[in-house]
Amino acid sequence: MKQQFVVSVFVLAACLSCNNKSGINIEKEKEAMKQADIDFSNLSKSKGMKAAFLQYMDTAAVLLRPGHSPLKGMAAGQLIEKARKKPAQYRVNVEKWSDLLEIKHDLPRWRFWPKVYSLAATLIIGEENGEWDGQSQYMLSSNLRDLVEGHAEAFVLNQIGFPDPRQYPGEQYSSAFADSIANLAAWITTVV
Repeated sequence: MKQQFVVSVFVLAACLSCNNKSGINIEKEKEAMKQADIDFSNLSKSKGMKAAFLQYMDTAAVLLRPGHSPLKGMAAGQLIEKARKKPAQYRVNVEKWSDLLEIKHDLPRWRFWPKVYSLAATLIIGEENGEWDGQSQYMLSSNLRDLVEGHAEAFVLNQIGFPDPRQYPGEQYSSAFADSIANLAAWITTVV
């Protein structure tokens, strides 16, 4: 109940900090909030917290029931779309959310920063540890090719152009790798 009290105090403080131009009787609303908190607490003590939450929850609240994924409900409401991958993955339906939230301007594109950070961390750690020092051009190209293939999602998901490592056999990949990093750097400077 302490948590409910803290929430009530926070809401009360927020209400008091606003200018009251609407004609709402703040004292009366404070008393109603206090009484609702007391009633919730009493119901929770007598019938349990679950019953109290069910009694006091908003009519728009969504209950998570065992065996029912909230993602399936959001997909049924077309707020998200199921991708054709196994295991199932979902992506946001931007148009539906924009309508729901009444957003009139274009939303910024989603950026897959964790993939970029992972690639950057691998490169930085490899450089700091001297992982590529003293390697022949052939071995360096081979290791860089493996690195980019292992982190290809950083480029693909963010729609950053990068040369296909398979098109650069042997020691030819070093220059293509430099192009990949230049494209990544250019992308970062344009989106940040």
